[in-house]
Amino acid sequence: DDEKDPKANDKNAPPTETDLNYTFSLRDRGLLPGNALKLRALAKDDCILGVHTGYSRSVALQVVSPEELFYEILMRQRDQRAKFAVAVKSAKTQAEMLAELPTAEDAPGLVRTQQVVTRQVWQVANQLDATLQEMTLNDLGTPQTRDLLSTNVITPLRTLHDDLLVRLRGALDTLAADKTPTEEHRAEAQALQDEAATAMQRVLDQMSQWESFVDVTNQL
Repeated sequence: DDEKDPKANDKNAPPTETDLNYTFSLRDRGLLPGNALKLRALAKDDCILGVHTGYSRSVALQVVSPEELFYEILMRQRDQRAKFAVAVKSAKTQAEMLAELPTAEDAPGLVRTQQVVTRQVWQVANQLDATLQEMTLNDLGTPQTRDLLSTNVITPLRTLHDDLLVRLRGALDTLAADKTPTEEHRAEAQALQDEAATAMQRVLDQMSQWESFVDVTNQL
């Protein structure tokens, strides 16, 4: 309760929670594939009665070879491509439905479907970004392959989510707000839906091209 806790609204009060990220290299520690690695965080306070030390729970990791890790990452990326392909199909179906003037009962369903598609695009972008960071930290692939993933896939996904899909959502909301959907609002929504479906298909094609490029690079 803020009224009972005078520090709750005190901007100068020290933070009660903190989130710190540390990156360190294990290459020089003599670890081999098959070894188990346990990590545990340690924190010390500055108590007036003396220093107190706290330990986190241990996190156990299995050390694998670079080839095995890279393969596992590629499988995760392929899984995200499959999920995105489903979103692309939904976007194309939406465009077909908007080709005819929807009824007032149909419009809310179009909005809900678009919400799902938008969420899928955001999730795929985040998951691929996480794999890119993992590749970078473990020096997997080449700088060129990592740059292609970022430039041709992840960045277009984020741009799609933050721009075109936002405008499309607004057009569908306007269409759904009409007691009787108008041709003007339908045409506007369909134009944006067609544009979104085309942009999503383009990104899906880039995903396939990136996988093919990685396969060729690995063979070489």
